[in-house]
Amino acid sequence: MRLGVAALVAVLLAPASAAAQSISSDTPISAEAEQELRCGMWAAFMAGTVEDPELQKALGFALTYWVGRFEGMTGLDFDQVATVEFVSELEGKLDDLRLSCAPKMEAMGDRMRIWGERMQNVGSAEPTNAAP
Repeated sequence: MRLGVAALVAVLLAPASAAAQSISSDTPISAEAEQELRCGMWAAFMAGTVEDPELQKALGFALTYWVGRFEGMTGLDFDQVATVEFVSELEGKLDDLRLSCAPKMEAMGDRMRIWGERMQNVGSAEPTNAAP
């Protein structure tokens, strides 16, 4: 099932105000921050196209991660920038976004998995500096 632009925009922008503006010259956003938001929107698009519930969940986590990074970098609420126009413009660029965003998502997933394994082993490991 493919989530169309209209459905994605409805889901993403439901709580957004009618006064939301697209990226403009009076809204200075770095290229890095804009790419974070683009990757977040890519994750949202992809979550609507996959059948696998685990992959949908992973894409949801990626969406939240990238939106959080965008908001942290800019101080802006994502829904004030991810307008209908912004999101619609991305639909034709999904392959390019996949090439840049998917490896980042996979790398973060690997780091989270490795960290989780380390944390699970904390309770079972002998302390290395235990007093006699």
